[in-house]
Amino acid sequence: MKNSLSNLAERIKSAAANTTEVTTAKVKEATEYTAGIGNKLTELSADATNAISESIGETASAANTLAKTTYSSLSETAAKVGSAATDVAAVAGSAIASGVDTLGKGAATVATTVFDQNGDGSFDQEDLKILTQKGMVAAKAATAEMATIAKTVAQDVAKSELVKDTASAAAVGYASGVTT
Repeated sequence: MKNSLSNLAERIKSAAANTTEVTTAKVKEATEYTAGIGNKLTELSADATNAISESIGETASAANTLAKTTYSSLSETAAKVGSAATDVAAVAGSAIASGVDTLGKGAATVATTVFDQNGDGSFDQEDLKILTQKGMVAAKAATAEMATIAKTVAQDVAKSELVKDTASAAAVGYASGVTT
């Protein structure tokens, strides 16, 4: 009987040692797996942030260039139209010239109004700042979306079979009094 108990005790010790080894291996495997996912998420987040920042910069620069070019072109065209109209109107009479000049100024005013973001009557650096701020709002929204995706991935990892197996093995090891 004493031998049977001694054999049983040895088998229990052996099972506990095996459980500890398996639990340790599974915990190590899960830790490495989770660290890898964390590193990948960090890398993806950094890449996305860099891409968003570059995109915002390129968008703001392109918008600035487009706005300046369009404004300049519209202003020049409006001035040319106003000038040509003034010349033609001078031949026809000062009353017509006055009306055409007003039309040219109106076209220039419309062009300024389209690109004037702050209502000061001109297209200037403040208007570019406003356009940049609008770009930043878009970037923040993109970053929030990345955070939501990262949270979903983390939740999926928590639901994985590997994590469940590791938790089960750890619980068995803890219940048997084996700790690392």
